Amino acid sequence: MKKNIITWPRIIFLIIIIWGLLHITPHSALRTRLVLEGHPKLAFTTEIKEIESGLTTKRVKFYMFYPQPKDRETGNSKLAYKVTRLGIFYIVTYHGGG
Repeated sequence: MKKNIITWPRIIFLIIIIWGLLHITPHSALRTRLVLEGHPKLAFTTEIKEIESGLTTKRVKFYMFYPQPKDRETGNSKLAYKVTRLGIFYIVTYHGGG
């Protein structure tokens, strides 16, 4: 009887490890978010700048891409992204205006 090398628990564990590695720094989390939004070329070629805002704290920061990615459906620029630190990981959400 053969043993299965690839099993569902191992696949799920591998996905969790990859997600953790992609969200260990704010810049890699931002670039991962941009790839998942459908802008893989921009994810590797754009510059990321931190926005100085009154809402910025030690755990929450705001970033912008230069040049800004455009939303495919509406054509509007995606301006600012909010990066929140949870433990050792960074979670990215779209914030809206800069």
